[in-house]
Amino acid sequence: MVVCKIKAALSALLIVAFMATGATLLAYRTAAGQEDTERSPKDAKADPPADGAKLTVDLAKKLLPEAAGISNADFTALSKNPRPEAVKSKSLSLVLLALKPPGKNPDAHKEFRILGEGLKVSEILEAMWISKDKGYASFIQPEYITDCTCQSTAERAEGVVTFESDLFAGHIPFVAQATKDGWIITEFRLPQYKTRVIRNKDGLWSQETPPDAKADPPAPKKE
Repeated sequence: MVVCKIKAALSALLIVAFMATGATLLAYRTAAGQEDTERSPKDAKADPPADGAKLTVDLAKKLLPEAAGISNADFTALSKNPRPEAVKSKSLSLVLLALKPPGKNPDAHKEFRILGEGLKVSEILEAMWISKDKGYASFIQPEYITDCTCQSTAERAEGVVTFESDLFAGHIPFVAQATKDGWIITEFRLPQYKTRVIRNKDGLWSQETPPDAKADPPAPKKE
């Protein structure tokens, strides 16, 4: 029950995360004042691969943290205007912050979950922000990755990244594409939440419902 409350509180994080200091998660308050840089997660690319080179696990681990991240500039924009439209790029970490508990789906916690009880939102943000000197905050950090799989051709790759800190954990499928400038992450999938995050042609991320997602069954009628 407490974990569900924590996840519900995270859905309100985008509104309150920059408007209060040092309060607990259950009080829906958090810390403010993060650093701003011009670097954006859309710039997360590896060195150009040799012709026909496949995406390796090591290379995927290098790309995933920033690709999943929220730029410092976007965090600053939210602090000034805490509305979803203030940030155009709906990156994976932004989506995870706003996730709502998926009702009675017992498998959703395998994709993403908050660990422990009575956590402070400021603690979660701090755990995401260990990469602030690199220009972004992300649930996926190199030191949090516990496993990564990758099946690749010379043009496209799919895999699953597993990550865990003391405060949160996840197991999320991803897709990558080879370009003339190198490999880039193009998609994150949250099938249990019936959502995915897609990199658009302009480099910004958007959230959408997969076309094969099944609708929830209608609630039984009360007699």
